[in-house]
Amino acid sequence: MKEEKQLEAVLTKSVLRVCDRLKISDHDLATILRVNPSVVARYAQGDYFIYRGSPEWNVGAALINIYKLLANLFDGNDETISRWMYTKNSDFGISPFDMIKQVGGILQLHDYLDEYRRRF
Repeated sequence: MKEEKQLEAVLTKSVLRVCDRLKISDHDLATILRVNPSVVARYAQGDYFIYRGSPEWNVGAALINIYKLLANLFDGNDETISRWMYTKNSDFGISPFDMIKQVGGILQLHDYLDEYRRRF
């Protein structure tokens, strides 16, 4: 049980770190995870974690993986990654940031980036 709590703490902190790097607000993270903004505030305070096996766990893990894929594509340049996230993408018709706020959008973006990575 202790090991599971440690995993939950690590994932939660990693999600918050990715959000900081991508300039994703707590309010927008709540939208992405489909949780109340007060829950995100509790994550930030460290007294609440994303539970393993929950829908938020899967979305949080996808967000971390999206960041890793983008970091590989853009040589870890957070400024370039953020610019890409907030710029309208012709393949989607919206920005990747707006896409991840939609239901299912984060998984679509993850699949898109994973496919792109495989091609190059």
